[in-house]
Amino acid sequence: DWSSDVCSSDLITNILRSLAALPGGQEPAQFLLGVVMATGRVAGGNVTYFVGQVRNGGFIDYFPVLFLLKTQVGFLVLGFASLVTGVAVAWRKRRRLTWRLVADWCNRYSLTLILGLFVAVYFSIAWVGNLDLGLRHILPIYPPLFALVAISTAWIWRRLSARKRWQHFASWMIAVLLIW
Repeated sequence: DWSSDVCSSDLITNILRSLAALPGGQEPAQFLLGVVMATGRVAGGNVTYFVGQVRNGGFIDYFPVLFLLKTQVGFLVLGFASLVTGVAVAWRKRRRLTWRLVADWCNRYSLTLILGLFVAVYFSIAWVGNLDLGLRHILPIYPPLFALVAISTAWIWRRLSARKRWQHFASWMIAVLLIW
C-alpha cells in the first residue's frame, strides 16, 4: 500500500486514495502525498550538527548564522547600507505619513514590496522549521535579495552622485563593494 507507511491519518490516506482513483487524479494525489511527506519530515526534524553540537531537531539560529557566514561580505555590506538607508528615509518621512502616502508607496514600489515580503516569509518559515540541512533550503531568497540590493544600491548611488562632494566617494565605494 503506497500511502499507509507515510500517512498516519486514515482521513488523509482515504482522501489521497479517492483522488488517485479519479481520472487524472494520480498526479495530484502523488503531489499531495509529497506535501504530506515533506510536512512530516519538517515537523519531525533531522539530526543536525551545528557549531559543535548535535541535536535531533533544529537550531533557532541555524539559518541566520549560515546566511551571514556563507553570503559574500560585499553583498552583506551593500544590503546593510540599503537597509539603513531605507530605515533612515522612512524615519525622516514618518511625520508626513498618511494612509494615502502608504498606498502610493505600495503602488509605486510594488515589486520591491513583493520581493521583500517573499524574502521575509520564506526566511521566517525556514528559520522556525526543524529541517536544518544546509544553505540550499534558503537559496530561493537570494535572487530576490540580489534584486532588492541592486535597486536600492542604484538609488543610493544616484542620490550620492548628484552631490558633487560625494560623487567620487560613492562611485569608488560601490565599485569596490561590487568587485569584492
